[in-house]
Amino acid sequence: MRRRNCAFQTHKKRGTVESQACFKKWRKEVKNALKKLKRVHFTRIAKSFTSPATFWAAINRIRQGNTGLPATISNGTKIASTEQEKADLFGDYFSNCTLPVSGPMPTPITTFLPTSTLNLVFPSPQQISTAINNLRDDIACGPDDIPV
Repeated sequence: MRRRNCAFQTHKKRGTVESQACFKKWRKEVKNALKKLKRVHFTRIAKSFTSPATFWAAINRIRQGNTGLPATISNGTKIASTEQEKADLFGDYFSNCTLPVSGPMPTPITTFLPTSTLNLVFPSPQQISTAINNLRDDIACGPDDIPV
């Protein structure tokens, strides 16, 4: 890597074709060496895990048994350790973050249908056949895969 960096600095100073060729040569060698070292490293790691038990033992050793979930949480005044206490603590926190609604409560939307409905059209079999016959089969479908 030192030779590559030195060749790069030389090329930056001189800007000649020879210095560029030297830099490219060392860059290629460093790139290939790193690729080979990574391959050897990952092969060595893969061989060391002969079973799932050894794999998970190594992972747990790295993590040192940390599950990522705290056993207790606190809001500064209360400490919660059970799931119910934690849920209540979060509920209290978020209820204090929101403002109460002033005035009457809005009525919930009971239907999601549009206010104006279209009349349903019931085509006859003849109309369906005519529409299918008008489709062109000599051109490709559009982006929605519907024939034109």
